[in-house]
Amino acid sequence: MEYWEKRNGNKNFSRKISGWIRERILIIKAYHYIGKPTNYGDTMVFAKGDYSIFYRVAENRIFILSFWDNRQDPDKLLEILKS
Repeated sequence: MEYWEKRNGNKNFSRKISGWIRERILIIKAYHYIGKPTNYGDTMVFAKGDYSIFYRVAENRIFILSFWDNRQDPDKLLEILKS
């Protein structure tokens, strides 16, 4: 959120993104397997527009691995998902 605040000079977009993230996490919480499977083990992706949330479900727990801007270099995402 700090990145967007600094980049845009205000908190409006940060609030919008934060609300979107919270909304998506609540959906994932209610429907664990709503995301699409990826090629990275048991990692799922739940995407909308330019943004994706990568997560894993294990033992009734949800682990958010990354909030991702899909316009970024995909090689960076590979490094995150491998770790």
